[in-house]
Amino acid sequence: MGASRWRAVAPLALTLILNTNAADAKWIVSPGIELRELYNDNPTLATTDRRSDLITQITPAIRVDGSGARFKASLNYAPSAIFYAHHSSEDWVANTLQASGTLEAAEKFFFVDVNGNISQGFISPLGAQPADVTTISSNRVESRTYGISPYVRGQAGRAFSYELRNRNTWTNTNSSALANVHATQWAGRATSPVSLFGWGLEYDQNEISYTSLDRPAYSSKLFRGRLYFQPDVDLRLSASAGREENNYTQQQQSYYIRGVGALWKPGPRTTAELEYEHRYFGAYRLARLEHRTRLSTWTLAYSRNGSNYQQELLRLPAGDTAALLDAIFAARIPDPAERQAAVEQFMRSSGTPAFLSNPLAFYTQQIFLQERLEASVAIVGVVVLVGRGGEGLAPGGQLDELGPGEAEVE
Repeated sequence: MGASRWRAVAPLALTLILNTNAADAKWIVSPGIELRELYNDNPTLATTDRRSDLITQITPAIRVDGSGARFKASLNYAPSAIFYAHHSSEDWVANTLQASGTLEAAEKFFFVDVNGNISQGFISPLGAQPADVTTISSNRVESRTYGISPYVRGQAGRAFSYELRNRNTWTNTNSSALANVHATQWAGRATSPVSLFGWGLEYDQNEISYTSLDRPAYSSKLFRGRLYFQPDVDLRLSASAGREENNYTQQQQSYYIRGVGALWKPGPRTTAELEYEHRYFGAYRLARLEHRTRLSTWTLAYSRNGSNYQQELLRLPAGDTAALLDAIFAARIPDPAERQAAVEQFMRSSGTPAFLSNPLAFYTQQIFLQERLEASVAIVGVVVLVGRGGEGLAPGGQLDELGPGEAEVE
């Protein structure tokens, strides 16, 4: 299916998601508005002829969450109108959008995902880097991405599970220095249950084409097999092998894949993961440690991997509070749907923002090697110490009864 056809299908898919089982759907609309008045002694980041300014930023926002028997949709849109007292020619609107939807078109088999994203960033790391949307800079760029992804998912009895997915993503910006991009992916996987041994097969084919500038397209294919060995319920070891080919060096080349991995769960709330694989760029590495309690979650992760423009645009910004809260609530609410509802209710009632920060990033329309080191911690609730014959108030408003001489510390 061509790009023009997909552009016509994407709005239709979103309409279907928003209207499926509309009578039984549950919608929550949360509007808001924020006003900021700022003083900046150098809003243009000029090295000479500095001129201060008074800046007004008005940000109306709307969050819409909907769910029905076979669909789920979420939209968070917050445009910021920015006005300058002495640089009125630079007045502008900074858009921010996170939107997604999922339709279960055929029960437990055929699904359609749609997504939309608008974010602010800057083009070059060597130019002026605006730390705030009110900073005036010609290096700034607004990126807009939307996509549609139909897929089938199922189970072949007790033998294996499978998924076949097609993703189409379009990106454009307000900068003539960056090209409009269309990315297409076909991905498939099949995985057996793991008792003592197990297996997995993966296929991934990608094409990235540039529609507004005269640039060559990137393409890649990957075939990988995995073998799993689980000597203990808390420990799973794996070995991988395969082959990949791409034209990232402007010549079609093939590479062998080989690697090992380990997943260890010493307790129900602690997970450690290690992976190493030889790829086209050299060593792929992943190390991740996660620990959670009833009131907190702690994460430390390091990775070394190849990345591209589309992947970075769709990456959630740092401080994703919904993901951190989901990890905390997992200790008390194992069901994913119930846990998501609890997280959303907590965020609405507490006024917790979706993201604690929204850092600006620069984007290169190349394939590049990326190393990341991330750490996060989230704590919810109040520490409660309970003495003899007392009762402790647990998260969620329920009482945990404690016997004589016991104390609870979370």
